[in-house]
Amino acid sequence: MNGLTQATLILADDHPLFLKGLTEVLKTEFLILGLAANGEELLDLLKELQLKVLAGEIVFCEPKKEAQFHINRLPYHHLTDQYKLSVRELEIISLIKKGLTSNEIANDLFISINTVEAHRKHIFKKLQLKNIQGLLEFAHKYSL
Repeated sequence: MNGLTQATLILADDHPLFLKGLTEVLKTEFLILGLAANGEELLDLLKELQLKVLAGEIVFCEPKKEAQFHINRLPYHHLTDQYKLSVRELEIISLIKKGLTSNEIANDLFISINTVEAHRKHIFKKLQLKNIQGLLEFAHKYSL
């Protein structure tokens, strides 16, 4: 690493194959401090390492023991707040706007087509849309 301090990461994802692949890709450029397969494992790891999250704040929801991350540096954080869309859902909207099919999106994001279809269903429900035209108008309006 050309004399600079190596950035460190903790990776979390509920898809083991994706997590393994992401780790393989990132380990050459970043120091991977730990891996978590779900939110509870991530919380345990964060507590264990006593780290501060620099990209946003962590809000702990005691009843469910889940962490909700509010990443304020995302360019579309207002959409995640206002419409309760996840970063992944915004990514899928963007790819739909580009004309990709669900199968192509699944291949590009290394997720199953069923996961893409589930995201699409959630997107339509959250945005109260009935057809793809409405989704394309939304994507255009917010420059996704």
